[in-house]
Amino acid sequence: MKLKTLFASLLVASSLWAQKDKETPLLKINDEVFSLQEFDFIFNKNSDAAQFPISREEYYDLYLNYKLKVMEGKALKLDTTEQNKKDYKDFYRRIVRQYQMDTVAQN
Repeated sequence: MKLKTLFASLLVASSLWAQKDKETPLLKINDEVFSLQEFDFIFNKNSDAAQFPISREEYYDLYLNYKLKVMEGKALKLDTTEQNKKDYKDFYRRIVRQYQMDTVAQN
């Protein structure tokens, strides 16, 4: 409970300081800094699309866990495995194909 209160206070204080700085640090893991602006952008984008919106504090927990998992995956070099490279190429081909289709009917 104390952690959530501290986090809420930090968010309020950070949002006040955000008006002065372009990039207000929210979180630092090892040497990587994640900004409040990035968090706000992702939170707002996902909460607009969410069928069941959650609080900023709950979303912060999800955001933190996501960032930790991504950093652990990079540390383990999971992003450079052959299977991951193949999956990325397949995904890229499917996305490109969608944008290359001619959606205008020709007479």
